[in-house]
Amino acid sequence: MLYITDIMNDYMHLFLLSITVFLVTWLGVWLVRWLAIKYKWVTPPSTDRWHKQPTALHGGIGFYPVIAIGIIYIIIDHFGDLNLLKFLTGDKELRLLLALLLGSLVMFILGWIDDIKNYKPSTKLIFQLLAASFFIFSGGVFHISNVQILNILISYFWFIGIVNAVNMLDNMDGLSSGVMIIASVTLILLSVSDGENVLPLSIPICLILASALFSFLQFNKSPATIFMGDSGSLSIGYILSALAIPSPLNGFLGLNRLEQITGPFMTLLLPAVVI
Repeated sequence: MLYITDIMNDYMHLFLLSITVFLVTWLGVWLVRWLAIKYKWVTPPSTDRWHKQPTALHGGIGFYPVIAIGIIYIIIDHFGDLNLLKFLTGDKELRLLLALLLGSLVMFILGWIDDIKNYKPSTKLIFQLLAASFFIFSGGVFHISNVQILNILISYFWFIGIVNAVNMLDNMDGLSSGVMIIASVTLILLSVSDGENVLPLSIPICLILASALFSFLQFNKSPATIFMGDSGSLSIGYILSALAIPSPLNGFLGLNRLEQITGPFMTLLLPAVVI
């Protein structure tokens, strides 16, 4: 009975968290859209974006801070008081979460500046590699083979590919946010407990991501009144890339329980199918 009560409390906690994220994000995106229209932060109609009227930019500023604060809340709620010693000697989940937060923040800042100044692709690639390094060298690596350098290279290609794919999806009304919501919900369903009946941390993170983007979708669906811009697409693409890699954050997506022969193959196939 106590176990059932704990499970019910967890689900109620997640429900309240998702509602809070949805409402705060709605206010944030509404405010950014109002400021964008007032100060002419808009993109004119163009064939590559499929819209017929000037549309507000910088939607990522409205929802990413909510996602970041949500991740910080999860870190504090799960790990309690933090100190340098706990970070250096703490479990892998903590390092991965902090790397996820730092890497997505780098992508957010890069995207925000890029929305204003239009960086060269080479410049963006350098920062994407830097951000990916945070998560990869914290242990977030595909274990495809016994050759670690190969695993690391595949993980870098994964990050760069997914981040830029999500970025390119932000050219139609509701496309990027809609795809990301579907992928986030799928990861929630695939994330499994890795023991002791504890929900993987990827579940509340994906729930925060999905709730924030569902709120943003109310402004981004056809006819869109605001686009997320690079600040939004690069940051959420990074988060999705990280959470789709089998790790302690998502209970290894259950892949560590597969037979040794099929495990390495499914380690890359399952996340790829999700995306």
